[in-house]
Amino acid sequence: MTKAVYAKIWASTAQATHRRNYGYYKLWSNLSKWAPFGFFTIGWFFFPAIPDGWKKFWSLGIWHSHRLCMDQKYRPYE
Repeated sequence: MTKAVYAKIWASTAQATHRRNYGYYKLWSNLSKWAPFGFFTIGWFFFPAIPDGWKKFWSLGIWHSHRLCMDQKYRPYE
């Protein structure tokens, strides 16, 4: 009986690292399915808070800052 108990304990601890790594693999493989959705959602909500220079960089040149300011009537295109 004692040998069987020790064998069970050693068998379970010998594979502990393997089980832990497999658990992390399963966790991140399930979460990675949501990565594109999370990436675009975070970008959607935080884009207004980014400075204009970085907006132009991250949008690959599509973003242009506002042409109207409070102190001027019209600011021409850059």
